[in-house]
Amino acid sequence: MILLSPSELISLHIIEPLHGPDLFKLIEDNRSHLEEFLPWISGATVEQDIILYIEYCLGKIAADKGLQLMIFEEENMIGSIGFYEINKQDRKANINYWLINDYVGKGIITQSCKAIINYGFEELKLNRLEIRCATENTKSQAVPERLGFIKEGKLRSCEWLNNRFVDHFVYSMLKEEWQG
Repeated sequence: MILLSPSELISLHIIEPLHGPDLFKLIEDNRSHLEEFLPWISGATVEQDIILYIEYCLGKIAADKGLQLMIFEEENMIGSIGFYEINKQDRKANINYWLINDYVGKGIITQSCKAIINYGFEELKLNRLEIRCATENTKSQAVPERLGFIKEGKLRSCEWLNNRFVDHFVYSMLKEEWQG
C-alpha cells in the first residue's frame, strides 16, 4: 500500500510480506554496499530472515511503535525509510533510511525524508524527530544537514558494526523548526 509519494517517480509503500522476495534479492545484490553501515544485513542470509524482519516491522506498525516503508522508483524497489522507533508519549521518533548504491546521490532520500517528516509532524502529531548516523557515514550525515536538522552531539561507541564499536552523530528537528 502506498503511503506517501514524494515525487512522480518515487513512492513509499508500507512494508508487506509480498516484499520479502524482492527485498531479499535487493539485499543480496547490494550486500557489500549495505553491510558497510547496516549491521542487520550480515544476519539476513536467507529469505526467511527477511520474512521475520517484515513480521517484526509489521508488529511495530500494529503497536504504533514504528513505521517501515519501502522506497520505489516506479516499480523498482530501491531502498527503505521509516520511523525505527516511535514514542507516542514523548511525541518523538527516529528516522532510518538506506538506498542501494545505484541510487545514492540523486536526492531520493532527501525527498523521502521530507515526505516522512511531514507525515510525522502533521499526521502522527510528533514534536521531535531524530536521525542518527555513524560518524564515518558522511553521505548519510549530509541528509539531515541538508534538511536543517541540528547536530546535537556524538554518541560514543553506541553501535556494534563490522566487529567494532562505532560512534554516531545525533541530529534533531522539532516541529516548530520544520520549514517543509
